[in-house]
Amino acid sequence: IESARQSRAEGRLQTALDEVKIALEFEPGNEQAVALLEEIGAEIIAEQEERTRTAGMELLVDQHFGLGLKYYSANEYILARSEWRNVLALDPNNARALDYLARTEARLAEEIEQHTRAAVENEARGRLSAALSEWNIVRMIDPENERAAAAIERLGRAMEALDRDFRDADRRLRAIELFERAAAAFGTGSYGESTELLRRVLELQPEHEEAMELLRRARRRMTPLTDEEKEQIRRLYIEGMKHFSQKDYPAAIAAWTGILEIDPENASVIKNIEEARQRMRKLGSAEDE
Repeated sequence: IESARQSRAEGRLQTALDEVKIALEFEPGNEQAVALLEEIGAEIIAEQEERTRTAGMELLVDQHFGLGLKYYSANEYILARSEWRNVLALDPNNARALDYLARTEARLAEEIEQHTRAAVENEARGRLSAALSEWNIVRMIDPENERAAAAIERLGRAMEALDRDFRDADRRLRAIELFERAAAAFGTGSYGESTELLRRVLELQPEHEEAMELLRRARRRMTPLTDEEKEQIRRLYIEGMKHFSQKDYPAAIAAWTGILEIDPENASVIKNIEEARQRMRKLGSAEDE
């Protein structure tokens, strides 16, 4: 038993185990030998597990190192950097990984400088999309790069503003084209088509006053006058004629304008209003003389 303990102390566990087994052959019930046998057996198992862990770690280190070399040779430095870091996470003092990581960081620093120059040049020439792409590459290489982060935010806002301006201009152009088609349809009596085109104009430009007015006129053309509206028109027409005969042209115009609010396309009333305005102009010229 003492010999077994000595061998165990010297790290020769297998020898110590054999010596304990021999002791138990002579004295099978020896409690000290039984306990020592269990302890040595546990240490042998722990030692084997440690060797297994070490072998597994070495295998992982080799795998990551091999990938690092592959990516480094292909100039894929971001992936190579990741693999060197994986190696060092398993083996912090791995000299080869430390050396290759330093080389890789140097290559990445060169790439950052190249892409930064390209980004600045593109932005200066107004090529915002290309500049943004270059800054994104810089950010991908160095996620903590503050200059790239600020540039990406700035260019993003600028491109959003340009996109809004483009969409606004596009809406205005489409509204102009639709309004021209609506006016042409109105002129040929196609009030249903004109109404639909004007509705689309107002979807694009809700404050389009000409479209709103023409839509009102088109809908009026498509809707028959009620008896009540006809009576109101008759009353206002007579009232306007009364004022006109009394040479009260402003009052006549006011009465007839009320008709146009009901029936905007009333040609005779439009003609009467123009006549009243001409009379007013003549009176003004005469008074000046």
